[in-house]
Amino acid sequence: MRRGVRWLALLAVLVWLGASRLDFDNPTVALKTPVQVVGAKTLLTVVARDQSSGLKEVKVTFSQGDQSKVVLARTFPPGGDPGTQVDLPVTLEPRALGFKEGKATLTVEAWDRSWRNIFQGRTASLHQEVVIDLV
Repeated sequence: MRRGVRWLALLAVLVWLGASRLDFDNPTVALKTPVQVVGAKTLLTVVARDQSSGLKEVKVTFSQGDQSKVVLARTFPPGGDPGTQVDLPVTLEPRALGFKEGKATLTVEAWDRSWRNIFQGRTASLHQEVVIDLV
């Protein structure tokens, strides 16, 4: 009888731990100021947050044609405050990245610390089509 109670208690703890780490909210990402045209040097701010388990990583990628460059990669330590918003400044300099005038894509991705997706966390992404104008 005691052995059954121990297994039941262990199972209850595991269920509680799993349910608390399998959060049901995706992280959120946004641009503080929407951008449609990227000049020779464009400053922007990425806003990210995860309500339940906290942010694990935020990555900003700038792409044109078959070129793709990571312009920001930030990893957050475990134990951060869930629900805390982070503002991340990003400077885009297309010429320094080897890009030309024309269409490009700005991608912002965020991962949280939940145990979803085989411990990879839940994700959110934002894809913004922009025009590079270097004149």
